[in-house]
Amino acid sequence: MGKSKHISEAELPQLPWDGWPTVDDPIELCESEAVASINNQEMPGTAACLYTLAPSPHVIGDFSTDVPMLGIGGEDVTIRLKEQGFSVGGFWVNLRSHVQKKKKGRASTDIRFVVTEVTEPERTRASKVVLLIINLPAFSSSQDIKCKYDDGNGRTGSARIGHLVLSYRNWQLELTARIDISQAISEAKVTGYAATYVGELSRSDGEIFSCDEAEDALSFFHHFLSFACGGWCGLHLPTGKRKDQIITFRLWGNQQRTTEFSQCLPTWWDEKKGDILLELLPLFENLWISELWHKPLKDAIYWYVLANSLPNADASLILVHSALDLLSWVYLVKSGKSLSKKKFKDKSSAAGRFEILFKRLEIPNNKAPGLKELNDTFKNTEKERNLTQAFSEVRNDIVHPDSSKIKEECRTEAIRIASELGLWCFELSLLSIMGYPGKYHNRLKHQWSGEVEAVPWAESGKS
Repeated sequence: MGKSKHISEAELPQLPWDGWPTVDDPIELCESEAVASINNQEMPGTAACLYTLAPSPHVIGDFSTDVPMLGIGGEDVTIRLKEQGFSVGGFWVNLRSHVQKKKKGRASTDIRFVVTEVTEPERTRASKVVLLIINLPAFSSSQDIKCKYDDGNGRTGSARIGHLVLSYRNWQLELTARIDISQAISEAKVTGYAATYVGELSRSDGEIFSCDEAEDALSFFHHFLSFACGGWCGLHLPTGKRKDQIITFRLWGNQQRTTEFSQCLPTWWDEKKGDILLELLPLFENLWISELWHKPLKDAIYWYVLANSLPNADASLILVHSALDLLSWVYLVKSGKSLSKKKFKDKSSAAGRFEILFKRLEIPNNKAPGLKELNDTFKNTEKERNLTQAFSEVRNDIVHPDSSKIKEECRTEAIRIASELGLWCFELSLLSIMGYPGKYHNRLKHQWSGEVEAVPWAESGKS
C-alpha cells in the first residue's frame, strides 16, 4: 500500500447540497416559488425538490398551493421553479399528496410527486460533474488519503479515506469516501441504501463538456463499478458545474439502478484490493468501446448483477446460464474465435458450447470447489460430470422437471451449488475475455477479506 496523501477536511470534495442523505433525512436540492401544471390547470405556489433514499433512491417534489384541487394521483405534473429557472416533471403520487387542510382560514393543497425529468432553458457546458455514489462498499487502495477532521464536539483526529481516480478515454472519475462511511454502511445493511462516496467527473485534458457527453461517461463507470461490486452501484444526482461553481445542468431524473446494501453479495473483487480496479479498467474499456462487444457487455452485466442479487437460486441459475450463453455466442462465433454459426448451433447442448468456451478461456472444467458435492446430488453417481455438464444439467432440471436427474432430497442444495458455480464461471469468463492477468477473490472458497489468488490462466501468460 502506497503512502497516503494528507489533507484537511476542508480540502475534501464539497457536495452541492447540505450534507449527506439518509433514509430518515432527505437532502433538499432546491426550493422556490413555482407554478404547477396539472390536468391542463396552472396554479401558483411553492415547490421543493428533495433526494431521498427511502424506500429507494429517487428525487421527489413537494408542491404547496392555496388553490383547492381534486384528484386521485397518477397524473403528470410539471413544476416551473421561478427562482431556479428550470422545470421538473414527474407523476403525482398518493403518498402525502392531496392533503386538504385549514391554514389561516384558507384551504390549501399539498402534492408530492416523483421527479422523472428536469427541463432547463439551456444546458451549458461544464468543467466537472459532482455526484453521489450509492452503495459502493468501503475499499482500500494505494491512492487512499488521510484527512484531519474536527467532529464539532472539540474532538479532532485523523481518518484514512478511500480514494481512487478511474480513467476512461479522456475522462476521469475521482471517488472520495465520506469520513463516516463505516457507520453509513452499517445503517445501510439494515435500511438498504447509503450514499458512501462523492464523485467528481471531469475531463483529463481540462476541457469543458456537454451534458450528453457526461452521460456516456457515467454509463461506463456505472457498469464497471457494478461488475466489480456484483450489484448495481448507482451514480446519482449528477450536477454539472463551471469553475466558478455555477450549476450548468442537472441530471436528476430517473436514477441509475442500485442494489440494496442489505444483501451480502459475493463477487470476484476484494474491497481491500482497490488497485485491482485500476488494472482491469483499461481492459474493460476495450470491450466497452468495441462495436462488437458494447451491447452484449451491458446485457451480460445486467443478467449477472440480477442473478447475483436474487434470493432465489433457481432464478439466479437460469439468468447466469443465459449470460454465459451470450458470452459464448459473441466470443466463439461473432468474434470469429472458434465456431461458425452452423457449428455453434450443431453443438445442440449449452454444456458443449460452454466446454469449448472454457477451453479457449483456460477455465478449469474438471476441477472446482463444490463440483464433487454437486455430482453427489445426482441419481446416477457413477457418472462423473465435468463443470459444464453438471451446471447445465441442473439448469435443465429446473426448466424440464419431468425428467429430473437429481435426487429429490438434494434438489435445493444442487440448485444452490450450481448457481454459485455458474456465477463463478461467468466472472472468470468475462475476466478472461478481457485479458485480465491479475488476482481475484474466489467466491467458491472461504477466504478472508483481502485474500486473493491468481486467475487460472495466469501461468500460461495469456493476455
